[in-house]
This record gives sequence, C-alpha cells and structure tokens, in this order.
Amino acid sequence: MAVQSPLSLPDEDAGDGSRTARLLRFSPKKQAVTAEYAYRFDPVGVVDPGEDDTSELKISSVVAVGRDRLLVEERTDKAARLHLVRLDKGSDILGNRWDDPATRPSLEELDEPAASGVPVLRKRLVVDLGAVDGVPGKIEGVARVNGRTLALINDNDFGMTDGPKAFDEDGRLVDSDVETTVTYVRLPKGL
Repeated sequence: MAVQSPLSLPDEDAGDGSRTARLLRFSPKKQAVTAEYAYRFDPVGVVDPGEDDTSELKISSVVAVGRDRLLVEERTDKAARLHLVRLDKGSDILGNRWDDPATRPSLEELDEPAASGVPVLRKRLVVDLGAVDGVPGKIEGVARVNGRTLALINDNDFGMTDGPKAFDEDGRLVDSDVETTVTYVRLPKGL
C-alpha cells in the first residue's frame, strides 16, 4: 500500500514541501501493517518539467511484480513516471522513531533523509510516461497485463473542471471534455 502524499508531520507545510512518502506492507492474515518504507519522489521538475510545486507529487498506483518488488507510479496531473523498488528488510522503518509524531525533525521535514540515516528505498526508472506517445494526463491506475505490457487509466474527475470556469453563467457544470481512457504501454524490457 502507499500513502498518496507525504504526511503532514508536524504540519501541512512540512507535508507540502516534502518529497518523502511512505509505502506500507499489509498482512491480510494478521490484519496489520507489517512493514513501512521511506519512498523518495524525484524532484517535481524531473517528473513534470512544467511544474514547480512539490505538493503536486502523488503516488496513485502501486503494482506488485513479485513478492518483494513494486512498480510505483510518481505523478502530477500532467506527467507520470514508473519506478521499480524492492522492499527489503533493511529498509523497514516500522516502529522506529520516524513513526513517532513527536520526532523532530520529522521524516517529512528532512531534505536528505538518507544523509540522516533513514534507509530510503532504492528505485529504478522503468518508464517515463511523458515520453510515450498517446498517454493522457492524470494517470491514476496502472495494471500489469504481462511481463512487458502495462494498462494505464486516467482520471477525468467525472468531466468536471477546476476553478472559476467550472460553472457557466447559469450555474451549470461545464464539461471538461476529458475522456476516461485506457492506454497500453509496452516496456522496453520485462519487469
């Protein structure tokens, strides 16, 4: 499981400015979280060259590709990248000081968590979806079709637009004309 954005520890400003989110291992049998990992986003300008607001970084999908490996989607509303991570025991931070909300600085406040001794997950870029023709914005769902093919789905927010142009002069919702689309992407090599 993934927390979509960095936690607001100790406050919203810390969460909005952080590039460190948390991945959780959940055991259905134990009905409990059994491990926790620090996941470091790439800088927002790397994920989306047109964006400079770190709080726009999100994790919308994680896909299991083996017992201890996940494909993690880092995204903004306009761009997305998929990284492969391995959940190893040496990177588990569950139950340590980073879980204590009184810890200062918090995990989310650290500019360089690894330099502070936090075992941040290593990751490998699998595909930059911004470089793939035909991939729409706001990808929020990823599924593995086979070892080299992924299915992606975007979120059209039910056709709603944001801001002052969301409603016409009569107060009716203005359709964004953004369609929900399933797109298939073939990876250069298998996972």
